[in-house]
Amino acid sequence: MEQTADFIKNWLIQNSNNNEQENSLAALKAHTDCEQCFWLIGFFYEHGIETEADLGQAVQWYQKSAEVGNAMAQYNIGVCYRYGTGVKQNLKKAVQLYQKAAGQGYAMVQYNLGVCYENGTGVKQNIQKAVELYQKAAEQGHAMAQYSLGICYDNGTGVEQNIQKAVELYQKAAGQGNAMHNIILVFAITKGEGWKRIFKKLLSCIRKLLTKSM
Repeated sequence: MEQTADFIKNWLIQNSNNNEQENSLAALKAHTDCEQCFWLIGFFYEHGIETEADLGQAVQWYQKSAEVGNAMAQYNIGVCYRYGTGVKQNLKKAVQLYQKAAGQGYAMVQYNLGVCYENGTGVKQNIQKAVELYQKAAEQGHAMAQYSLGICYDNGTGVEQNIQKAVELYQKAAGQGNAMHNIILVFAITKGEGWKRIFKKLLSCIRKLLTKSM
């Protein structure tokens, strides 16, 4: 999301017209019946685009957009509830919002909902459901979902163990340029006698780091 925010900021700077008095945020607010505009306004407030960052305002606009079915707004407000950002933390509410957004086919949301099911965060733990969601997101090219699904196949978690399938998924994730995924792939391909104990420990540590960075 930070990369998206930086892109928008840079684009607005490059395409701004100093003779125009109305900025983009004001123009968005003029559209009173546009769910996408509501979401963008929330995004602008969250990331301080053409205004001071204001999480309270961001939550209000995300909520307004989410109520009329915008998947990204449902996800964003879900993240707020998950981490207690601008609202009181409510993991069950976060999962409910993720479920609504994931049902619209968004890979990023499917992945994050899968993490909730795998860890039992805000919902009863269900490894099979987590694998199903990882699969859906991985098919859309989501690198973290490909990686997580690879872990499942590698360890036989929620699926029948299949090392070859795991390596294929690691390759797909690594092919997207993530250095950490490339490290995983090297270990997966070169593992020899006594690899499992070290490899699994490494994967566990890496996964924790990657999950925190999402």
